[in-house]
Amino acid sequence: TIGLSQFVWGLVLLASVTCCLAFTGTMAHTGHWVFFDCDDCLYMNNWKTASKITQAISTYTEQLGISKERSYDLYKKHGTCLKGMLAEGIIEQQRVEDYLEKVHDIDYSDIAADAPLCDILGKCVTKD
Repeated sequence: TIGLSQFVWGLVLLASVTCCLAFTGTMAHTGHWVFFDCDDCLYMNNWKTASKITQAISTYTEQLGISKERSYDLYKKHGTCLKGMLAEGIIEQQRVEDYLEKVHDIDYSDIAADAPLCDILGKCVTKD
């Protein structure tokens, strides 16, 4: 299981899983995980993933009694809705993991495997 605290500042693509899916069709563990903060930069899908996460954030915040408009205001003022909710005392630090898990629990199937990207990542040098 991947710790969701890795998702703190935006959408995170697990590149090694994407590469496994591209080449094997399974989510086999490669031994090393590489996380990238993507936000439609490392892959392009016309912001479909960002839109799904935005909707999930709205759903989560509405359960807290916060309107979609207010959650967007928190985003504009603080850089992320999560950062705003923490700064303004709407949620406590111990609820961050729950928030991140729920807002990132979306369908990622529209992010296509990218063989050239996997090739580039495969050439990266890692330090243990």
